Amino acid sequence: MELGSIRVVATAIGVVMGLLGPGLYAYMVNRYSNAVILWRRLRLLLLYSGAGLLLLSIGVGWMDVSTLITAVAVLVAVFLLVHLVLERRSSSLVVGLGDEVVEARLLRGQGAAAFSFTGTGRIYVSEGLIYVLEPGELAAIVAHEKGHSVALRPLSPPLVNSLLALLSVAIAMGVVSLVASGSAAGIGLGLLASLGAWGLWVTYNWAWESLADIYSLVKTGAIAYTALQRITSAVPRPLSIRDAYYDFIRSMRPRRIRGGVFLVNPHPRPETRLYIMQRLLRELYQS
Repeated sequence: MELGSIRVVATAIGVVMGLLGPGLYAYMVNRYSNAVILWRRLRLLLLYSGAGLLLLSIGVGWMDVSTLITAVAVLVAVFLLVHLVLERRSSSLVVGLGDEVVEARLLRGQGAAAFSFTGTGRIYVSEGLIYVLEPGELAAIVAHEKGHSVALRPLSPPLVNSLLALLSVAIAMGVVSLVASGSAAGIGLGLLASLGAWGLWVTYNWAWESLADIYSLVKTGAIAYTALQRITSAVPRPLSIRDAYYDFIRSMRPRRIRGGVFLVNPHPRPETRLYIMQRLLRELYQS
């Protein structure tokens, strides 16, 4: 098989994997109510998404050595800059999590936020969020953020997300090249590759977020569920295949945050997260 044929096949498989991803996620979260089984299936979905992005990067991706070096340098510089800013604006925070102690950072500011920084895996919780939490909810939130790191073991979040970022850059450059060619075939292939890549990215983030929810649920119990329900005011709702693809399409819409427009990491809707946690809680308490 010639190199050109291999790239076409890799692109076709990657696009199909991307389009199937949201449906696979919906199937898994409705099919499995055992925490251990769902944890394993969703980790496989992470691997599935990464493999699909790799195939697309082989098919349409483009990056020469100099561009690769530049991309790595920029990525490292951005990680270091954000890390330094976050460290300067935060202080040490120690949270008890069952039989272990988790070291996090308390971020100055009135906004309510909690996140784990991709570049280091370190957990940050804002002062504004601390003020509105009920007793026990801080542990559930920290457990959720730690769950992002645990879900990727034995690899580290900085390594995994850096690799995904490089694959995404390669795909984006290839898509731009295809669209810039001006041919109908090039534009069509570029749009299909973009759609497939976004489907894989959405699937990866949905699975990753649900894995973090599972970890928080196992570590802190029902408080993880009640905290999410209280903060979001959402009601548990099953995720149908149709809703999964509707959410997939909606996730392409840029979101405005503090005056800027960004395409952010897509999360499952709160209703879906609560539905998954509710089913897992019933299974845990019955066993």
